[in-house]
Order: sequence, then C-alpha cells, then structure tokens
Amino acid sequence: MGRLLDNVYRPLGLGAMLAVQDLCILLSCGALAVAARTGAPLASTPLFPLMVVLAMLEKLSSISSELAIERDWVTQLAGGCHRSGSRQAPRVVGAACVLDQMNGRAGT
Repeated sequence: MGRLLDNVYRPLGLGAMLAVQDLCILLSCGALAVAARTGAPLASTPLFPLMVVLAMLEKLSSISSELAIERDWVTQLAGGCHRSGSRQAPRVVGAACVLDQMNGRAGT
C-alpha cells in the first residue's frame, strides 16, 4: 500500500482514501439502519457480509491515509525531497530521539 501511495500525488491519494473511508462509513450506517428495521438478528441477514467488507475497506483506507500523512511528516523532518528524504529519515528521527532522551523528554 505504501508503494502505491508513493506513486500517486500525495494530496490526491490522501483525499481519495478519506473519501473511500467516509463512503464506507456512510454505507455501513445505511446497511445497519436497514438491518435494524427488519428485526432479524444481524448475523443472519445478507447485510452482515456487506458490513464486514465495508468495515475492512474503511480500516484499510484509514491506515492508508495515516500512512500518507506519516510519510509526508518524515520526509519534511528529514528536510529533503520525497526520494532522498526517505533515505535520510531514519538518521534524523534517531538523532531526534537521542536529543529527546538527553533533554529528559523520552516517552512523552
């Protein structure tokens, strides 16, 4: 998923993932409302597998949008462009952790 996000313009990919997440939540709420009107146990209705798939898609899009934001944050922290910044990021993040530990802010 990360490789796919690297090949897409990041704001566009993030917007698409947020739209998919919102759509899945909306459809899940609609399916739940329809299932509540029937009065049958939810697990016995044909809407249950649909709701499971929608929940999985919502979680996948949520993770993808968080990943897109974190990748942008790390490259900005590294102070480079998208490709070279991602190579420098572990060193920069490691140095920031050491500085935090020296200042007594570790774990905050």
